Amino acid sequence: TIDNMDNLSLDSLSEHADCLKAIYNTNQEALDKVNLKMNHEVICGYEYNVDSTILAKAIKDKKPWTIETVPIRKSVKSCVEDWRYTGEQLKEIDDVFNDKIDY
Repeated sequence: TIDNMDNLSLDSLSEHADCLKAIYNTNQEALDKVNLKMNHEVICGYEYNVDSTILAKAIKDKKPWTIETVPIRKSVKSCVEDWRYTGEQLKEIDDVFNDKIDY
């Protein structure tokens, strides 16, 4: 507060300024990394296609069904723009930049 400023020395103010500058630099580095990735797409889920055929007779080494995994992609920009802080406790988010989402 302004009342406490009388008790601050120049050295103390300089230390606070250095701390604020370090916080600013760290935040700026994080924002720069996010901005570099904004046009990338990430996998945010999967769909599965299951196909089968009815065989009159089993064929050796041929499965009568197939499963195809289809990744659902979303742009990083839309993930960032869709996020809203609504007062909930903040927690570590999924690593959307490296497709390391834990389902």
